[in-house]
Amino acid sequence: MIQCYPDLLQPSGLPTIEWVSPLAEDEYAEYRDEAFLDRLGIGHLTASLKDFWPQRGPQWDALGVTSSGPVLVEAKAHVREFFSPPSQAGQRSRKQIDRAFASVRADLGVGRATDWSELYYQYANRIAFLWWLRE
Repeated sequence: MIQCYPDLLQPSGLPTIEWVSPLAEDEYAEYRDEAFLDRLGIGHLTASLKDFWPQRGPQWDALGVTSSGPVLVEAKAHVREFFSPPSQAGQRSRKQIDRAFASVRADLGVGRATDWSELYYQYANRIAFLWWLRE
């Protein structure tokens, strides 16, 4: 749940953010997959997302909409949270995730020294989703 700190909810110098999740009237639900796209008003990207990533993708801590585009928030309380457990995906899903990560790494010029599905899985899948949205 996002506590109400006005400077955090609407940072100065940025377009006005309309927060669409989590909301009290929605029991502070957090969204993933096509539901997060629908909340952001970009549900037309659902088929593309299914090609990019398997079901049960990242669940976003907060979602917002601005005149410049969507706002996706992943909140971390401390650095250790970046070291998430490895992906628990099955073989088919893992292949799809590995393809997605390979595309992101290639486009960003990042080597394969670390298997993102093993050590930094949660952090890496958020980066992959942001990359996918920009593409």
